[in-house]
Amino acid sequence: MESASTGAQGFSVESLKPNEAQPAEFDPKTNPRLYEISTQLRCLVCANESIAESNVELAIDLRREVAKQIKAGKTDEEIIDFMVDRYGDYVLFKPPFKAKTYLLWLGPIAFFGLAIWALLRIVSSRRAARRDRRANVDARDIERAKAILRGELVFKSGEFVEKSAARPQAGA
Repeated sequence: MESASTGAQGFSVESLKPNEAQPAEFDPKTNPRLYEISTQLRCLVCANESIAESNVELAIDLRREVAKQIKAGKTDEEIIDFMVDRYGDYVLFKPPFKAKTYLLWLGPIAFFGLAIWALLRIVSSRRAARRDRRANVDARDIERAKAILRGELVFKSGEFVEKSAARPQAGA
């Protein structure tokens, strides 16, 4: 190995070579098992991302915990069971269908059903109100509306009057 000395300080030619970048700790290509398990676990802060996708500190800690358990020789099921025991079924992106998770599975369906029911109620009440308004209209009101649309009646001083009465008389 060549070495050069400059005064009291010495260095080697090897120290001048650039270092190779090390793969990221959570890189899916270098750690596919860690990535696969992490995609099954929900970030508890983000709630819409897996811990594999999230960069929140808690998600990073959970990924480190998964990596630690992988190194300890645990199976995927053991790691996921550990996380469920620690954080509950909510940590799973696909929680099992059981009594504790009925709300997670049936909540969106119930909400959608409630929204459809409310929409139907609103539509039917508006139809009934429109029917009632039409039932209370007599022939004189219809003729007056037609006269307004034809331009025979104009709005002046807070009421509809005949067009000819609305014009001021010249020379009066």
